[in-house]
Amino acid sequence: MEERLRLHIYTVCGILGREERLRLYIDRVCGSLGMEERLRPYIDIVCKYEDPKAQEAARKTVPVDELEEKALLSLAKEYKLKYGQVGNFEPSKSETDHAFLIQLLYWFKRSFSWVNTNAPPCEGCGGETEYKGHGTPLRAELPYDCSGVEIYRCKRCSMETRFPRYNDPVKLLETRRGRCGEWANCFTFYCRAFGYEARQVVDFTGHVWTECFSVLLGRWMHLDPCERVYDEPLLYEERWNKKLNYAFGIAKDGIYDVTKHYTKEWDEVLKRRNLITETSLSAVLAKLTEECGRITSQVLSAPEDCEKGEAIERDFHAADDASESLPGRQSGDK
Repeated sequence: MEERLRLHIYTVCGILGREERLRLYIDRVCGSLGMEERLRPYIDIVCKYEDPKAQEAARKTVPVDELEEKALLSLAKEYKLKYGQVGNFEPSKSETDHAFLIQLLYWFKRSFSWVNTNAPPCEGCGGETEYKGHGTPLRAELPYDCSGVEIYRCKRCSMETRFPRYNDPVKLLETRRGRCGEWANCFTFYCRAFGYEARQVVDFTGHVWTECFSVLLGRWMHLDPCERVYDEPLLYEERWNKKLNYAFGIAKDGIYDVTKHYTKEWDEVLKRRNLITETSLSAVLAKLTEECGRITSQVLSAPEDCEKGEAIERDFHAADDASESLPGRQSGDK
């Protein structure tokens, strides 16, 4: 639809004799429409994180006592390394919350399954499968915001294996499998269930991860459940050699352009941001944020700290050691 609209208006522009000037205007309009269409579906997804009953269901699937114990042990080890003993060890709430979040990340990595990008094993015999195309979601799959189904056929027993691409985070608590989209969706939901300010980050070059606001650090922190890493925002640019262009943090209170958090080469990134003008992008994000309910008289409990954290984040990479070793891509399959 967007391309047809663009061609139609270009034709009209030519007839009117003002093609070049109006071409820029139409590019901006069509770019805005395309960006809105691409981002708006995520609003519905992240709003589902706020259902109290769904959050309770999520918490019941987590071994909370075990993770709390591991969080305290990790803090005690840090304290001992720093002070040589743990006699007066009394971690603050911000320290325990931060440590629990890291343990939640580690647990999630162990408990969620990665669906092979090439072809998942046969659900019947475990044999090798081959991709046969996309199918239509079944009636039973539609209530869970199933965006499509990948169909695979076993080379050994000919059984058909279906991989429904669910977007409903509650359904993902049950299936506990997927690729980076499902992983980030479900993990961000877990973070919200435990009270963390969290947002799903969508990278237009093909990845999805999570950000949480760390009260301990005073800024937003990167967490990638597929890779089992946290606070390594330069991972994608420096180790995966990604040519980033757009990355958006999406939460119940708005959609934010967080691309700068993940690059040291902002000038180069800007050259690749050609889907929409920066001015139009700001307008689109403001519009979508208003749809999220961000511009209201209701203020969240943490936004003031979060906004301060955004300012800190802008200069976060300036002091980074360029020689720091970051892991290569693990793709969630280990």
